[in-house]
Amino acid sequence: MSIKTSFAKKVYCKRKEKNITQEELAEIVSISSRWLQEIERGNNLPSAVVTLKLIIVLELDVSELMEDLD
Repeated sequence: MSIKTSFAKKVYCKRKEKNITQEELAEIVSISSRWLQEIERGNNLPSAVVTLKLIIVLELDVSELMEDLD
């Protein structure tokens, strides 16, 4: 699985788990909902700043994200 696909899946699953809409999450991390859709589809990786915001807001496990870099 590619890094983009893995990150996309983790963002999508955590967002659903926290019962947050794409529009709400996009607003929280200061991006468009369209851009968030592209991230969740695995079409794009967000910038470092947006990635950090997503990690914080969604409480993503950074060690799990790092596993995909191997």
